[in-house]
Amino acid sequence: MKCDSPSPSEIRFERDSAVITFGNTDKLSTRDNAAPDWFEIADASGWRKADATIKGNTVTVRAEGVTQPAAVRYAWSGTAEPNLRDAATGLQVGAFTHGEIPPPAEIAKLGDDAKGFQVLYDLNPLASKGHEVAYNVNNAPKFAGKKIKRVAYFLSLTDQNDRNTHAFVSLDAFSQDAKKLGVPTKNSGARFQQNVTNLVVRSNVRGVKTGSFARGNIEFWDCNYSGANAAKVSGASDQLYDFGDAMSTGRSPGYGSMQIHNTAEKQTIIAYNKWSEGKNCDIGIGNQPGGGNKNPDWTFSKSGSRLQSARLLVLVLAE
Repeated sequence: MKCDSPSPSEIRFERDSAVITFGNTDKLSTRDNAAPDWFEIADASGWRKADATIKGNTVTVRAEGVTQPAAVRYAWSGTAEPNLRDAATGLQVGAFTHGEIPPPAEIAKLGDDAKGFQVLYDLNPLASKGHEVAYNVNNAPKFAGKKIKRVAYFLSLTDQNDRNTHAFVSLDAFSQDAKKLGVPTKNSGARFQQNVTNLVVRSNVRGVKTGSFARGNIEFWDCNYSGANAAKVSGASDQLYDFGDAMSTGRSPGYGSMQIHNTAEKQTIIAYNKWSEGKNCDIGIGNQPGGGNKNPDWTFSKSGSRLQSARLLVLVLAE
């Protein structure tokens, strides 16, 4: 009696499509006679919902706007109820992913500044739900046992008028634990309020200081925080939320802060706070504009609600 579910035996990318041939089946179908659902395909711009068609034991996947696919996945959401199965037995196709999303063109244009970096995490900040995050790409196991020399963060934001802003900052690795280099959720165990060294900053945001800087500081934690300058960072405010704040460790998880600062320039480079709110998170590049009582590190801004899309990449240079 046949008891093995269909699974991919070959996946190839042809022009604008992913062509997936399945083993353990002669013919595929769907439980509801609709087109196969829960397929996604990706190029350098990230994951997109895809359309799929069946021919025998082969499924062809494509998405509008994706002309050079590099990765495909199926039923990758925790809420997926996929419909693809073997026509004869009804055995369901299980979740799978194949390929790796290449870094976006903005990173490729950085040349030597990004040379040798590999993707550690890829996240859609606006789709996050809850205090833990679900990365679109999680390559942490790939770097287990390797020496991480540098880490970089790339944030790309597109507003409601299709204007794109982005920032790239690389620095000496502040941890050899890959999971502590990503979003500092409770499960990651990451809590850092410290100086970091040898920053390289690139951005198309007006006012963001670019170039090389000997020192910066990071504020990575999962808990609540106040505006008090607990670390006595030179030039930081004791009232506003900026590049010198104070962790309130009594509640975990709490509001959450993932901030990288150019200390000498008194400037936030990248901020991603309150990721549990998804579309209503605080996210921004450079100091939040507006002055006055505006918190430079974007705390309480709910700025994600004013965006069309966002992408956060964590990259590492390892050996």
